[in-house]
Amino acid sequence: MADSLDLIVQVNREGEINWLSDTVEKILGHHTEELLGTKIEELLRPDNVLSRTQLRDGVTSANASTFRVEFRNHEGDYFWFSAVSRQLFDTQGVSNGAVIGFHLIDDGVEREEVALRTDVHHEFLVNFSKDVVCVEDQGVIVWVSPHMKTLLNFEGDDLLGRSVAELVHPDDRGSLANLSSVLDSDEPVTLTLRISKADGTHRWVAMKAYEVVDNASRATLRVSSFCDAQAEVAARHALLVSERRYRLLAENSTDVVIECDEEGIVNWLSPSAQTVLGWRSDTIVGQQLLQFVLDTDQTRHLAQLSDVGSNRRALAVDVRYLTSTRETKWMEQLIRRFRGKESREYIYIMTLRDIDEQVALRTLVDETRAHFELLAQGTRGVVYAADLEGQLLWVSPSVVRELGWQVGDILGHDVLELTFDEDRPRVTAWRQLLHFGEVLESLTIRVRHASGHFVWVKVRAQPTRDREGRVTGVMVAFHNVDGEVSNLRALRTVSAVGRILVREKEPHEMLREICEVAVVDGGYALSWFARRNFDEEKTVDVVVASAEHASYLENIKISWGSQDEGQGPTGRAIRLGQSITVADVDDDKAFEPWRKRAHAHGFRSFAAIPVVVNAEIVVTWQLCAKERGAFIPDVLSVLEELAIDIGFALSGTDSAMSLRRGPNL
Repeated sequence: MADSLDLIVQVNREGEINWLSDTVEKILGHHTEELLGTKIEELLRPDNVLSRTQLRDGVTSANASTFRVEFRNHEGDYFWFSAVSRQLFDTQGVSNGAVIGFHLIDDGVEREEVALRTDVHHEFLVNFSKDVVCVEDQGVIVWVSPHMKTLLNFEGDDLLGRSVAELVHPDDRGSLANLSSVLDSDEPVTLTLRISKADGTHRWVAMKAYEVVDNASRATLRVSSFCDAQAEVAARHALLVSERRYRLLAENSTDVVIECDEEGIVNWLSPSAQTVLGWRSDTIVGQQLLQFVLDTDQTRHLAQLSDVGSNRRALAVDVRYLTSTRETKWMEQLIRRFRGKESREYIYIMTLRDIDEQVALRTLVDETRAHFELLAQGTRGVVYAADLEGQLLWVSPSVVRELGWQVGDILGHDVLELTFDEDRPRVTAWRQLLHFGEVLESLTIRVRHASGHFVWVKVRAQPTRDREGRVTGVMVAFHNVDGEVSNLRALRTVSAVGRILVREKEPHEMLREICEVAVVDGGYALSWFARRNFDEEKTVDVVVASAEHASYLENIKISWGSQDEGQGPTGRAIRLGQSITVADVDDDKAFEPWRKRAHAHGFRSFAAIPVVVNAEIVVTWQLCAKERGAFIPDVLSVLEELAIDIGFALSGTDSAMSLRRGPNL
C-alpha cells in the first residue's frame, strides 16, 4: 500500500489511534510512530464542526458510515478525504473501537484508482462502498460485495454461480450486448437498467462494467458495479481512472495535455498540440519543455512547478509558448503532479489552454480604457463606470473637484448611496432600462457632496457591452447644474405666480395659492408669508404657508427685534428692508435657533424677501430649499421682482389693512 492514496486507521473507543497504514507518511507527511496514541480529532480542521461530528458518528455508529473530513498534514495544510468506517467488536459483542478508511480527494485532477484486488485493502474498500460489486469469471458470478443485501436484498451466496444477465429485466437485456466487448474496451461501459430484487420486483440502477486482473491467479475477470440511478453523480467518483483513459480524454480535448518527468523532459503530448501550437509529437517528445517557453515567462513557469513540487496548490498562470513557426502564443497553464505507476518518481501533467485571443482582447480593452480615462480626466464634470448591480468600478479624478470625494473612498459603493433619497426611484427605473440596452435622455438629479449637502447634476449614460453584445454595465457622465436648476425653479415660480396675480382674490387666499405653486411648480421645499407685530417683543407671525413641511413652523419663535430670534433671515429682512439669504444653515451662526428644525426637514438654504405695499413692508416672503446655495444672485433678483408684483397686487387700503390686522392663517 505504500503507493496508495488511501489511508487506513484503527482507533479505540476514545478515538485514539492504535494502528495506521504506512501511507500516512506519503499522504500527510507524518511518521506512523508520532501519531500512535493521538486522538484522531486532533488532525481535523478545528473550525470544521461538521467534519468532527461526522467522524464521531462514524466511530460510534453500529452501521457502516461514509463521510468527508479535512486532515492536517505535517506542514499544517488541510486536505479533503472521503471516509468509510465500521465498528470493531470483541467476542462479547462490545464495541472496542472502529476501523476507518480514508481516500484523498482534494487533488484537482482525479487520481482514484478503483481496481479490485484480492488483498486486505481491497476487501476493506469493497465492504464499505455503497456500490454493489459483482465479479464474474467466464460469465459466472464468483463473488459479490456485502452491500448486495442493502441494495437488492439478496444474500451473497444466493447469486454465486448465476450470471449478471439473469438479474437484468428482460426488456433491458438487449443493452447488455454493449458489455460483450468490455474486456477489450479502453474504458468502462455504463448502462442504466433495471435489476431484479430478491422479492421479484426491479430497481433502476446505474451499472458499470470493466476488466481487472486478479493479482493472485492472473485471471482476467469482469467486474460489474451497481448503484441507485439517482446517485449517478456519486457513482462517477467510482469510475476507473487510468492513464490510458486519461489520454483518451486528452486526445479528444481542444486543450494541449503534456506529460513530463521530474527533469522537465516531455514523455507524451496530446494530438491537439499540433493544432494549437503546430508541434508534432516526434519533434517534442524527449525534449526539455522549458526551451519552448518564452524566455521572459520561464520564471513564472518554474515558480508554478516549484509550488506543485512543494505540495502547494498551484493556481493557473498565463505563459507564452513558442509555436512551430517561432511565434508566441499565450496559454493558460495548469500543472498537477502524480506518482508514476512503475517507479517512485513523479510525473507532471500539464494542461495548456489557448488564451491568445483573450489576452489580445484584454490588452485592447486596457488600452481603450487608458485612453478613455485620460480623456475623461480633461472633461467637464465627472465620468464613472458601474456594473449591472450599480457598483462603481471606475471614477474620473474630477470627482474630487466636483463632489469632494476621493476616488478610493467611493469605488465599490452603489451609485444609489450617493443619490438624494427622493431621486432614487427615478434613478433605479432609469438604470433598469439601461440594463436592457436602452439609450435614454438625460436625467437631472441630486447627488451627495462629500461635505454632506446635495448638488444638482445632469446625467447622461450609455450601456457597455461584451463581445456577444450582452449589456455588462453602464458608463455615465454628469456635470453640475446647480445654477441652471436654481434659475429654472425661479422662472417656473414666476410663471405660476403670475397666473394667480392676474385674478382678483382675497389677500390671504392669494398668498396661500402663491405658497402652494412655489412648492408644486417651482420645486421649493417650503414657502410661507410672515408679518410683524408691533408688540414689546417685536414678534413675527405666520400668515399662510404651503402644506408640505408646514410642521416646520409649528410653535416657531421669530422676532424682528435685536435678540437672537431676530437675527434670522426674516427678522433681518423686516428690520433692514432688504432681501436676506442663508446659503447654508450649517455655516450661518445667526441661524442657530432654528438649525435643528431645518435639519429635521432637510432644509439647507433660505431666502426672506420683503413685500412692500404702499411704501410699507406688510409681509415677508420666505422660501426654503433642500440644496445649499439655492438663492444665487440671479435667482434672488428674479424673486425680488416677483415680490414687487405681489406687493402691487396687494396694494389698496383694504388689502393692506386686512393683512396687518387679520387673523393668522
